[in-house]
Amino acid sequence: MSPSSQDRPTHARLRALTIVVAAVVALSAGFAVVVHAADPRLDEAEQALQKAEALLKAAQAGVPSPKVQKEFDREVGRAVELVNRARAHIQAAKTAVDNEIQSSADPAPDQGTGEVAP
Repeated sequence: MSPSSQDRPTHARLRALTIVVAAVVALSAGFAVVVHAADPRLDEAEQALQKAEALLKAAQAGVPSPKVQKEFDREVGRAVELVNRARAHIQAAKTAVDNEIQSSADPAPDQGTGEVAP
């Protein structure tokens, strides 16, 4: 049984559509990797920590004794320090993900040359 003349254009259209869809999917997958390198919740956490730092710096002890004010200032300072450390850890997590994505996107070095990387 030979294909009819009506089937040929449909087959050609189906093949062209398949190629276009495959190309769009391939490009979309590559674009998604670049755009969504790190989890966006890391950015949200960093923003929350920025707000926490601002609130801590704006906090007041009221009208305490000098001793209580000194203790309050020391504890708020420690809290701000911990917030900054947490922000640094978030940045390190984002960098780790970005580095992994970047290294997987780079072509593998030629294993057969025997050259040592600098």
